[in-house]
Amino acid sequence: GARGANYGSAERGSSGDGTTYSKSFGINYRDSWGNKITSYGSYSFSGRENSTTGTSFQQDFNPMNISSTKRTSDNHSKNANHRVTLNVEYKMDTLNYLKVTPYFSYASSTNENNGISEYSKPGYFTLNNGQSQGEATTPAWGSNLFYIHKFSKQGRNFNIYGTINYSERSQDRNI
Repeated sequence: GARGANYGSAERGSSGDGTTYSKSFGINYRDSWGNKITSYGSYSFSGRENSTTGTSFQQDFNPMNISSTKRTSDNHSKNANHRVTLNVEYKMDTLNYLKVTPYFSYASSTNENNGISEYSKPGYFTLNNGQSQGEATTPAWGSNLFYIHKFSKQGRNFNIYGTINYSERSQDRNI
């Protein structure tokens, strides 16, 4: 049921570095509330965690200037997405129809990256130690509204369609 909420192939863990753990879940709902009102909707969740650790060592054997570079890194990221959608259709009579489609979604992500780089040659040494953390949240909601009135004369209709959407993104980073 949650297939539509999945990420692209790289984010599902089918490619890329490190160890990736992906998960998804979905549920669908449909019901009639009497003869005139039908409701249906869905909830979906998808999430992904990735951990990558790397080490490299490089040495230059130039007889005039022997140097070496060593790098290590440790990266971890986590993402989660929730989405709820509801559709309510109201067939008032044979001439009037109303459909309301509200939705809500919430996405969150965290990441932590650590890296050390050492460069050395005779009489010279440099050590870089870098760390960064970040987190972000993105709530969003909205709704569509559709109303149609059919007039008695064939081919004559009156339609109203409206949309309201809201989203924001909050992000904190420490480097």
